[in-house]
Amino acid sequence: MTKSTLSKILKSCLVLMASLFMLACSDSNQYQQDTHYNTFNNAIDDVITQHPDLKSIQVMEFFTYGCSHCQAFAPDLRKWVKSEKLNVKYVPVVWSDITDLHARAYHLIENNEDFSELHAGLFKLVSGFSRTDSIDDQKIELITWLQTQGIQPIEALNAFNSTVFEQELALSVLLAKRFQVTGTPTLVINNSYRINNKAMSSQQEMLKVAEALLDK
Repeated sequence: MTKSTLSKILKSCLVLMASLFMLACSDSNQYQQDTHYNTFNNAIDDVITQHPDLKSIQVMEFFTYGCSHCQAFAPDLRKWVKSEKLNVKYVPVVWSDITDLHARAYHLIENNEDFSELHAGLFKLVSGFSRTDSIDDQKIELITWLQTQGIQPIEALNAFNSTVFEQELALSVLLAKRFQVTGTPTLVINNSYRINNKAMSSQQEMLKVAEALLDK
């Protein structure tokens, strides 16, 4: 190989590296603060003091089981989190007695070894509830379904009708307030960046923004 040929190869490599660098910068800079996401620096520092496990959370998803967009997003989010090996926290939003009930169902299954299947199953079950179903009707449906999944009725009744998950529910309410969550699904990255759903063209774009924010 001649000196001239080697020089041309090196120049080509440098041009390629520069192009890749510029492309990476372009991808990162296309998402703007206060448009595609909002920054909440130190928003939950005091909460982390009480719940140190939150410190390592990379992705926080606020959701409700009655949200069809959340149900559609769940498989893609689960696949992405698994492929990127991210530490995720699901936060069931509590806005009413019904979402309180559904949040309790979430906390009942969150540490189950079959969580992924149960999580998907609850989305499917709740999506079939009618707007006219009373909260007691929904409790019965939930207890019946949970029993088919190996969770005893007494466990479900205790979860739905006692103070067993009060601390978890209070934390959900606090986190939603601190990050000013007004809709679902909402993603918060590294406990600092809340993605603005209204600026997203699709749920896939939410994940692209999340990837960019993880690198900040």
